[in-house]
Amino acid sequence: MPIKQKTSNDTARPAAKLPELGLDRLSLEQALIDVEVANRRVIELTRRLAGMSKELAALRSQLSGSHVAAMEREVSDLRAQLAALRLQKAREMALTDRAG
Repeated sequence: MPIKQKTSNDTARPAAKLPELGLDRLSLEQALIDVEVANRRVIELTRRLAGMSKELAALRSQLSGSHVAAMEREVSDLRAQLAALRLQKAREMALTDRAG
């Protein structure tokens, strides 16, 4: 490797880097602020997601309960229809027996 000799430009370099270091510090500070803001946003979004998940579970439970109630009503209606059909069939058989 060749040995580098000092020139007058080498002494000016550290002074030129001072503003650059200030910008780096400002960039670092801004990056830290951005990370903090992003972390707060993640926490808020997580909180909202948890709340919405609870609400979804409650709605599913409510819907399931409504669905079960609707099915129970339908079964009850079908039983009533079946009873009516049996009664009708029994009357028809009774009429057939009388006529026959």
